[in-house]
Amino acid sequence: MTGKPIPESLVRERGIAIDALTDLTHMFFADKRVAIYGNPDLVIGLAEFCLDLEMKPVILLLGDDNQAYQNDPRIKAFQEKVDFDMQIIMNADLWELENRIKNKEVELDLILGHSKGRWTAIDNNIPMVRVGFPTFDRAGLYRHPVVGYAGAIWLAEQMANTLFTDMEYKRDREWLLNVW
Repeated sequence: MTGKPIPESLVRERGIAIDALTDLTHMFFADKRVAIYGNPDLVIGLAEFCLDLEMKPVILLLGDDNQAYQNDPRIKAFQEKVDFDMQIIMNADLWELENRIKNKEVELDLILGHSKGRWTAIDNNIPMVRVGFPTFDRAGLYRHPVVGYAGAIWLAEQMANTLFTDMEYKRDREWLLNVW
């Protein structure tokens, strides 16, 4: 963007991130259906991240009454490129997510959001990764940023480990972990 050369340290960090994400994407993330809720800018960024990981963010709950998000070019861009039904709900609260799950309007493999959604995840037996604010039911998460290459690696590993734990508890495709 600036026309200046990219520092070797960033080139190396980017290579490590791409390698780490590639190792997880096809085998574990592809086609996983995700719900994301919280601050709109975080939700949009996480949706873009999930799309890059071949996941399907099928429901995005933007917890803000700012109607400008309806015309946000980032939302328009990924709405145009997805080949699945993506529900985007403005000024949403967790009742919207809970209602869609209970009424079988959406099937999910993973939920991404802050700690206030934990009961939705627990009650519906859906694995959840805490991301965003507030996160009060997991120690130290505020020390792990989800931006930059290191943040992308850390978040993807959290998502993978959450899915792995769910597979183990449900004994669902647990064999994949033994042959990988």
